[in-house]
Amino acid sequence: MKKILNLLLLLSFVVVLSNSAFSQDDDYYGNYEEQAKIKQLFLDIGYGTNGTGAGIGFRYSFFGFGLNLSGFAKDIPNYNTLGPRIKPEEVASTEKYPTIILSLDGYLFYDIDDYFTVFGNIGFYTQADSVLARKRDSENKLGDLYMYKTETTSGFSFGGGLQYLIWDNVGLGAGFHNKKGFFAQVSYYWF
Repeated sequence: MKKILNLLLLLSFVVVLSNSAFSQDDDYYGNYEEQAKIKQLFLDIGYGTNGTGAGIGFRYSFFGFGLNLSGFAKDIPNYNTLGPRIKPEEVASTEKYPTIILSLDGYLFYDIDDYFTVFGNIGFYTQADSVLARKRDSENKLGDLYMYKTETTSGFSFGGGLQYLIWDNVGLGAGFHNKKGFFAQVSYYWF
């Protein structure tokens, strides 16, 4: 009988302890409601060594994606467009100018608090560069610039930034992208 009493006492102690330690009352877990997933549309414009860049993207919860276009409004010097293309053996020097860069990036967002959000992105880019060349004239002086060729490259792109919610559904941000340069961002949130 004493063993049964001790077993019941031990069992009741375990039940009471488990109920008090793992109870789901408001004091322990808080009175939280299911939060709506954050949805966001963002637009950005930037400037860097590759010229002007712009992007558009979408966020759902903590993940997003973006499409960026860079390299437009970049100064390219005037070059001879009338004559035939320059031959490889005539090239004395070359200069490369990015003309268009397209990148598709995946984003991760972390909400620091109700107002600030940090984000990072990594993606893939493809780039077309105009290669201009100079040839030497009969007096061994460098002549006009000619279109020599177009080179394409591709690789990984990355960036990061910070957003600040200024109104209930509008945010401003700033960041850096290795192909777009430094950029400013406007975001529209809906919940």
